[in-house]
Amino acid sequence: MTTDEAANELRRIGATLRDLPAAYLEKQLALGRLLLHIQSTELFRTFPKHCRTWVDFLEHEFPEISGLHFRTAYKAMKLAGSKTIAAMTPAERAKVAANGTAHD
Repeated sequence: MTTDEAANELRRIGATLRDLPAAYLEKQLALGRLLLHIQSTELFRTFPKHCRTWVDFLEHEFPEISGLHFRTAYKAMKLAGSKTIAAMTPAERAKVAANGTAHD
């Protein structure tokens, strides 16, 4: 993934999160997975501002690119790293998003 591709994806997901609340959980997961990828590959160092640290990227570059607050990034990464969420099917995640619980 290139810097431009990652930035475009951050913009796309950010716009979707702001505009489509119904898809919030899935988009949060997608955002978190993308951010974890950017972090693990150190792609954040190649963005235009050449952030020296991950925190610099999240607090400065991420909000500028995505239009989202840096806390959104932290929450998305925590969600994407959740073993419980990872074990759920998309249908179970949709149910959680709609009802706030995975139970019938």
